Amino acid sequence: MIFLKLAQKVVVQHQGAYGWESETVYEPVFVAADHIISMFFAGLTVLKMTSGECIEVKETPEEITAMIAAGAAK
Repeated sequence: MIFLKLAQKVVVQHQGAYGWESETVYEPVFVAADHIISMFFAGLTVLKMTSGECIEVKETPEEITAMIAAGAAK
């Protein structure tokens, strides 16, 4: 089974001087390649998983496909 380390988009809110402020950060997430149903690019890549969850990641579909191909070649 091939696991991919991707950068997932997360929105963090914290108390600022004038109220709540939102900040976008990218955190590592590990995804099993066998659990990806589909992916499409919409500014960020959206992965549709077998669980029904949608994950937004920074990597492009081409980069993810290359990671899967490199993992399969090992």
